[in-house]
Amino acid sequence: MFHRRRVHWYHKLLTFTFLVMILLPGVDMIVGIDQSPVAGQVTAFPEFRGGLRGIASFPGQFKYWFGENFGFRQAFIRVHGKTKAGIFKTSPSKKVLLGQDGWLYYLDERVFEDYRNLYPFDDAGLSQWLELLEQRQAYCAQRNITYLFTISPNKPSIYPEFLPPGREPLDRPKRLDQLQNAVDQRLPDVAMIDVRDALRANKNSHGPLYFNTDTHWNEMGAYVAYVEIMTELKKTYPELEVTPLDQIEVREQVDNGGDLARMIGLKFSTEETMRTPVFPQPRKVVREKDGSDLTVVVKDVLKGEEGLVTLCEDGEIESAVIIHDSFGQALIPLLSRHFKRATFVWSNSFDKALVDKEQPKVVIQQLVERRLLNWTPEPE
Repeated sequence: MFHRRRVHWYHKLLTFTFLVMILLPGVDMIVGIDQSPVAGQVTAFPEFRGGLRGIASFPGQFKYWFGENFGFRQAFIRVHGKTKAGIFKTSPSKKVLLGQDGWLYYLDERVFEDYRNLYPFDDAGLSQWLELLEQRQAYCAQRNITYLFTISPNKPSIYPEFLPPGREPLDRPKRLDQLQNAVDQRLPDVAMIDVRDALRANKNSHGPLYFNTDTHWNEMGAYVAYVEIMTELKKTYPELEVTPLDQIEVREQVDNGGDLARMIGLKFSTEETMRTPVFPQPRKVVREKDGSDLTVVVKDVLKGEEGLVTLCEDGEIESAVIIHDSFGQALIPLLSRHFKRATFVWSNSFDKALVDKEQPKVVIQQLVERRLLNWTPEPE
């Protein structure tokens, strides 16, 4: 005679728990139980476009969408970030270095190879940059355009004191020093603006000039650099009104973390103080395309606004083309107030066709310091 085997309560509980764990991610994807984002962006369900190419590409797009929107993914990433950073004091991302007092540093794009002076310029590499700047200056001079060039320092260059031990620079030439000195000595017509001394002199006067949880300088750091840029431009346009740092008001508000916090899954679990400079005499700056007031993203910057052209009736100078990267985002509201029309382009290169089309009075080019190591200029 066969006897039915008794199923104990803990077997039932184990089976029930297993089913719940299997089903919960799917339920979350349908209902949306976990509403707290990690990166602030949601990947949209792929659109089927038909045709053989659409059929072939849809599985890959669906796989990406499914991975990005997997149920409770945000919670898992957040727990992973808090566990590694908070408990084990190690970075959850290979791209992020945990510094002291909550400071985070960017490890990708050879930032620390540049900061530690591992690869100084050789003669050929330095000559490439000098030739590039000389060509751009000559191109603008032929068209009676004022050309300014500036490098935005990497975060460790201004705030090395919060780095963990073992990241000190080697006793070798620094690429930015090499380029700045060579330009000063060999290219007297090129206006290359070194903003490092001004940043270091003001690094604690109005709070930090760089974000704790982001790669970039904040709006106050950008303001310090802006004053240096406009002071140089004032040599050509003495009518420029440049308000010193100590004569502006600073508006503060608390926001979520920056791009480095996002990389370790803690963007919405950390806070960043936003310090916005307020001019004593504000000027109205609008977008040319729709007349809307100018606002830009300065933290966790992924990509700039395409085709951004600004208008300012109170601007002292007729026009400008401003070529920049992610550090230049925070400069946009500051520089745009001095030009009746300004065209902003996110690029490392110099767009001659655009300059010829716009025929500006001024061209300003800004580049982040790490590009001196991870980007090789080509003749234009």
